[in-house]
This record gives sequence, structure tokens and C-alpha cells, in this order.
Amino acid sequence: MTTERELKMIAHADTTLPDLTGVSPGVACGPPSTQEMTAEYYDTPTLSLARWGASLRWRDERPKPMWTVKLPASSDGSVMSRHEVTFAGPRTKVPPRATELVRVFRRGEPLEAVATLRTTRTETALLIDGVTFATVCDDLVTGSRIGGESLSFREIEVELASGVETHASFRAITRRLRKAGCAIEEPVLAKVVRVLGEAAQAPADVVVGELTSRARIGDLVTSALSGSLDQLIRRDPLVRGGNEPEDLHQFRVAARRLRSDLGTFAPILDS
Repeated sequence: MTTERELKMIAHADTTLPDLTGVSPGVACGPPSTQEMTAEYYDTPTLSLARWGASLRWRDERPKPMWTVKLPASSDGSVMSRHEVTFAGPRTKVPPRATELVRVFRRGEPLEAVATLRTTRTETALLIDGVTFATVCDDLVTGSRIGGESLSFREIEVELASGVETHASFRAITRRLRKAGCAIEEPVLAKVVRVLGEAAQAPADVVVGELTSRARIGDLVTSALSGSLDQLIRRDPLVRGGNEPEDLHQFRVAARRLRSDLGTFAPILDS
């Protein structure tokens, strides 16, 4: 399991990306490289993975085709961070380990192909002292939901290299890209969510509501139980696929809190 950290921006088809050489002291650009990629995304009939912010795809990337599971993202300002797990394997069968990682999101629903995306990607490495600290990906994307109309758009990603914290040059890079016409949209959408449309942006099946001064006892119970359940669901694939003790600890904390709340609220719950 690795962690992907990136900034996503949208650009017009005719936007010219700026030269980022010298955007901050010592920054150099490597030679660009271009590749064509086709990705097929899998989800449930109700798009439960997308609604949770997760995804499962097969892509014919270099040097070999790969299956990738991406888990729900968190954000630090404009930088999105998410865990991902890759599996080598043929397009004809979803790897069992991938199915296991998304089990908690699909809740017994079957997985099926829901969208196909074709991307022309131009990558440019950003280096300091010859070492890559980030990669700029200029993606021209055409995608469609299975049986639906196609959608084309251009996305710019600035992806930090593995193990690199947010680099001091990151803000300067963002400013220069914005000045060239690139924009950060709110909310930030994954490519497949943009293609799948509004149905993929609907709330997940567990929503943690905020309590207000007018909250009633039912609101309190719902908030408490859904908060614990939300944490259990988000930690489940991290416990299955990772090796961080903190993930197991937080999973257990959520389970204990849920058990305690069920006991506390038992007199007012339907058995």
C-alpha cells in the first residue's frame, strides 16, 4: 500500500502550460514523455465505491497493465492524499485481494464495469539537484459511462514523489499554473467521478450529520452511531491491506465506541 499525494487542476484544451524551470531556486524540468492509456473502472450498480470516494480500475499502463484500488482521500489544503494498492493481473478477472479491499464499500453488491477512460498523458519531472520531487501530468481525457455519452476534459496533476513532504516549491508551482489559466475546482473530482456524473457524487450510505442547537434525541443517536460506523468503514481496507498499527487501533476504538453507544441508547432503540 502506497500513498499518493497530488494537486488536481482543470485546464482548457488550448491552455499552454508554463515552463516551470526556475519556478523556485534550483528547480529544473526533465524531458517530457507521452503515453496513451486506457482504463476500465469497476463499481457496483449504485456506484457505492465512487460515492465513498474509492475506486477500482484496470489500466494498460507501462511497463505492464495493473489493477489499482484507491481508497477515500483526505486533503491538506489543495493537496489531496490517498492510499492506493496495485495488483498485476489480466483484464478478464478482478484480483481477489482487490475485491477484498473494497468489500466494505460495496456491501454485497456485485462489481461491474461502469466506465472507460482513454487518456493521453504528458509527464514532466520536476527536479532539484537531479532528484525528482514531483511530476506534472498533463492529461487529455475522453471517458464514458458504459452505454452513455462520452465526455472530454483536460486535467493537470502535480504529484509529489513517494516519501516527499509538501515541497517549498509547491505553492510557487501552483501560482504559476493558475496564472497560465489552470484552476482548482471545488469539490475536487476524480476523473472517473467526473465521467460518471451526479450519481457518483451522491452521498455515501453512511452520512455523519452535524448537530445543531435544535438537535433532538434522534439526531444525537444518529450522529453518534454513524460517526463510529463511518470510521469503521474507512479503516477497514487500511487494516486489511496495510501494516500501520494506528489503523488497527482506530478501528478498535470505533468498534468500542459503537458498542458503548448501543448500550447507552438501548432504552430508546428499537430492538
